[in-house]
Amino acid sequence: MDMENNEGLNCIFDELAESLNISETMRDKAERAYTALGEWIEDNPEGEAVEAYTQGSFALGTVVRPPSGEDLDYDIDLVCQLPGMVENAAKEIKLFVGKRIREHGTYAKKLCPEGKRCWTLDYGVFHVDVLPCADDSQKGGTAVRLTHKDPGTGEYSDRYSNPKGYAKWFEERMGDSLTEAKRRYSGRVYCSVEDVPTFAVRTPLQKAIQILKHHRNLMFEGADNAPISIIISTLAAWAYGGERGTYDALVGILERMDAHISGGPGRYRIANPVDEKENFAEKWNESPEKAAAFFSWLDRARKDFRGLSGVRGLDAITRSLEYSCGKAVASRAMNQYGDRLREARGSSSLFASSAGLTYAASPSARAVPRHEFYGA
Repeated sequence: MDMENNEGLNCIFDELAESLNISETMRDKAERAYTALGEWIEDNPEGEAVEAYTQGSFALGTVVRPPSGEDLDYDIDLVCQLPGMVENAAKEIKLFVGKRIREHGTYAKKLCPEGKRCWTLDYGVFHVDVLPCADDSQKGGTAVRLTHKDPGTGEYSDRYSNPKGYAKWFEERMGDSLTEAKRRYSGRVYCSVEDVPTFAVRTPLQKAIQILKHHRNLMFEGADNAPISIIISTLAAWAYGGERGTYDALVGILERMDAHISGGPGRYRIANPVDEKENFAEKWNESPEKAAAFFSWLDRARKDFRGLSGVRGLDAITRSLEYSCGKAVASRAMNQYGDRLREARGSSSLFASSAGLTYAASPSARAVPRHEFYGA
């Protein structure tokens, strides 16, 4: 693929990902909610040390709006790590956090029935899943020991994970693009690069994952066999080749994604990059229809996106995106792209490439002169 032909598509896919972001208002509301909840658990009368931090799509910056386009119905994962309870049983860890949540009148009203691993609070427009855990004394480092309640027997047992390790690995996969994105963000809000959280910025990898997750959501509409986000995010991060443009990154990821799946039917393996013992594809081997659903989605995504580089004309591109991403999202993205083109023309920062007009300069693009029209 000639990446220099894709300047326009990279800009369009930037707008496509932007249209999938939750609003800053919703993000701020969610951030205030989980921060206050974490502080409440930390300020427990027993004096138990608590470290609260986010994991999952919110922490990675890959949250997407639901297919309806409405700014609601998100799940936020809040890890509640108890370093002083490293020797306590799983049941004690889980119930300690549940007890503390119930001690707050407002939180008690939001609390849902106990889940297998989490305590869930319903905020109406989003949910916060609180994951109690302790340090994993055997593995050390950032690894944690989770709790698991069997829904049939009610027995508690240990499970293991490493959300901090995964987040660090994901950031490393983004490479220099993450540093650059944080630098741009810090310049806008006047803070240091180190203070910029990953969820506040968008790199080509993050945006590509958002688009892939949205495409998955439309194709499966909540079906049980829909490919899970951790598999999409992990395979995408492994497959990311450092592309600087969002469209280039997405197409490259789709081409290389299945190369990071080992085994075959009944023995598929997608290793957790920070815990080789954990197989994200374990349920594929238990339920072959889940594996079939993933490969069906991958085939559909490849067909929907990689041919766009040969499409000419904004109308044709719009029709293609309406088919693959839904009319509402495609319309928002193309309208925003059009607005940016007009702004770029007005500021003499519009460029022409073999793929059409763009506001992204590149070696293959030439500047479009600004035209002034004067009436007689």
